[in-house]
Amino acid sequence: MIKFLLLFLISTPSLLLAVGSLDGEVKQQPLNISAIAMFLIFVGATLGITYWAAKRTKTAKDFYEAIFPYKYPALFSVSMAFISIWFFSITDKSDNAKKEIEAYERQYLRSQTGIGIDGALKH
Repeated sequence: MIKFLLLFLISTPSLLLAVGSLDGEVKQQPLNISAIAMFLIFVGATLGITYWAAKRTKTAKDFYEAIFPYKYPALFSVSMAFISIWFFSITDKSDNAKKEIEAYERQYLRSQTGIGIDGALKH
């Protein structure tokens, strides 16, 4: 109990600094249906995999057995991630992707040589 009280007393000054950070008019954003749908799909897939894995186990030994029986499964997951990133980046035909492709040469030259950097920008 004393730890919680001490934590509260330490964190109170930082909370007081946040007072007034939302002054003025607050604009409500529209409901993002696609984000909600993706979240529900993610939660459903996670629960489905958990249910499937629970049905496969009969003993504690089965519970701790890996789905992929390899010592280094990151070899597959990282490779798959890079292949996915590469595939989706070459198939992206959006306006934003076209702008990024056009800006690449200037960004590469600036990052390698510093040419075109006038000074620190306001961040």
